[in-house]
Amino acid sequence: MAQISIVIPCFNCSRTIGTTLNSVMQQSFKDFETIIVDDASDDYSREIIKKFLKDIRFKYFRLNKNYGVVAARNFGISKATSRYIVFLDSDDVWKKSFLSLSFKTHKLYNSGITHSPSIRIYEKDNKFYGKNIFVPEIINHKNILTRNNICLSSAVLDRNLCGKIKFRETRPEDWDLFCRLILDKKLYSNSIGSFEVFSRISKGQRSQNKMKSFFRVFCFLKNDLNLRFLKILKVLAKWIFYNLNLKIKKKYLLVISENQILYKNHNLKN
Repeated sequence: MAQISIVIPCFNCSRTIGTTLNSVMQQSFKDFETIIVDDASDDYSREIIKKFLKDIRFKYFRLNKNYGVVAARNFGISKATSRYIVFLDSDDVWKKSFLSLSFKTHKLYNSGITHSPSIRIYEKDNKFYGKNIFVPEIINHKNILTRNNICLSSAVLDRNLCGKIKFRETRPEDWDLFCRLILDKKLYSNSIGSFEVFSRISKGQRSQNKMKSFFRVFCFLKNDLNLRFLKILKVLAKWIFYNLNLKIKKKYLLVISENQILYKNHNLKN
C-alpha cells in the first residue's frame, strides 16, 4: 500500500494535464498512488493521460457523464487506499520536493493537515506570470475564517485523524472541508515552509469574478457554516481587505515559459 494517495479530477484539461502529471512523476518521494478521475472529458485528455499509465502508480477512472469536480473528487477518495491523501487540480503543478516535505511535516507535528504557500500563475498573451501567495505557518480555529488560506493542491490530509473525508456540493467546497475539519474536529494545519505549489488561474476560472466570489462566500458563511450576521460581516470585511491588498500591492512577475514552472525554483519578490 502506498503512503500517499493523489486524487486528480480531470475535465477537458488536455492543455494542462500533461504538465500536472509530469510534476507528480518527478516527485522525489516515490511511494504514492495517483488516481485520475476523468469527469467525462470530450477532448484529448484521455490520450495524454494514457501515456502515464505505463507507471503502475497511475490509475485512471472515467465517469459515464459529467458530474462536476466535487463528485469527481469524492469518487477519487473512494478509490484511495493510503493513510495520507492530497487533491491536485489538473492545471496545478508541484515542485519535486512537495510530497517529501509534506510527509516529513506530518511525521513531525501529527496535526492532521499540512499546507504550503503557493505561487499563483496567470497566463496572458502566451506568457506566464507568477505571484507569491503567503499563508500563516499554522492555520487553526483562530484564523481559518479569516480567508481561505489553504490552497487545495497544497494540502495533505491524514485520514487517520481527519476521519471520513467528503466534499460537499457547495462553494467554496475546499474551504468548507477545511472549516469542518478544523472547527468541528479541532484539527489544525502546519505549513511545510517553502513555496512548493504553482496554482494556475485559468481563463474563466470561478475565482476570477470577485463579485460572484463575494456572494458565494456570503452564502457559504450564512448557509453552510450558520454564522451570525455580525460574524459574517467581520469575515467579509477581512476577505475584501485581503483581495484589494492582493490586487493593488502585489504584482505578477514574468515566468518566461511554462516548462520553467516545472524545472526552476522561482524566487518571486513582491
